[in-house]
Amino acid sequence: MEKNHKWILGGVFFFFFLLLTPLGLFGKWIPAILHTGFYSVTQIDPGDDTAYYAFLRSGFFDGDWDFINEPNYAHAEQFNSTGYVFTFWQVGQSILYVPFFLLGHLLALALNSWGYVFELNGNSPPYHIATAIASQTYVFIGLILLFRILRRFYSGTTSLVATLGIWLGSSLIYYTFIRQRMAHGTEFCFSVVFLSTWLRFRKSKIVWEHALIGGALGFLCLIRLINVVYVGLYVVDMGWVWFSARKNREELKNVLLKMTAFGIASLVMFSPQLYTWNQIDGSLLNYVAKVFEIMGGQVQSSSEP
Repeated sequence: MEKNHKWILGGVFFFFFLLLTPLGLFGKWIPAILHTGFYSVTQIDPGDDTAYYAFLRSGFFDGDWDFINEPNYAHAEQFNSTGYVFTFWQVGQSILYVPFFLLGHLLALALNSWGYVFELNGNSPPYHIATAIASQTYVFIGLILLFRILRRFYSGTTSLVATLGIWLGSSLIYYTFIRQRMAHGTEFCFSVVFLSTWLRFRKSKIVWEHALIGGALGFLCLIRLINVVYVGLYVVDMGWVWFSARKNREELKNVLLKMTAFGIASLVMFSPQLYTWNQIDGSLLNYVAKVFEIMGGQVQSSSEP
């Protein structure tokens, strides 16, 4: 019966894919203020979408993090002391997109060899279609994992209804099919990956299994730093174990080892972001200072008559 529930989930997902993904039906980009909920996967939208995509396109084709030549890039006028354009955004989503982006590149090469002309620079439909499908794939993986988590506590039908309700009743469906290259789709997927890993290993005494929890959180933060709040689940868990075992030295030692493994794995998985901050901004402190500078300027300009 559970297989039937997953088939239903997949069928509903595909139905909304067909309903909300026009595959190039609109020849020109529709300004955000005018659109009615339909975007084409053959184009990429300005703002956050372009900024997340810039890591992938610039890294692959230009071999650098210089985003000044990225189309419709926000904050292109904001330069760091390193000479690079400032970026608010993080690199995790681009890492997840790499396999799909490479397939898009191969597709573009194949289409050009067959007489269809597409730019081989990451700014043409084969690349955009591949990364849109990437985002949708990760959302679907997240839905399957969410269903499996709920299935541990509820019936198959209840779990299916809850999963579909969370997806269809929230803005997640918008970020699945309309603004596919915002980070929220991949963020949802890895939020569920983290929760799944935490639920599975939270009571384990095996140190490396707690490293898996830390690795999942580290990569989740690599997508969006705000997800560091999830560390609270793990800290509360370990705090309770520590309190319960405060008279057992071996148990306390095991807790320390588990927390150390968790912390190291988190930092290792997050290290690509530390590297990009160092390259683009010079340091994490420079990045934070630039964020406050830009945000302060925006607040000031919005308060002016």
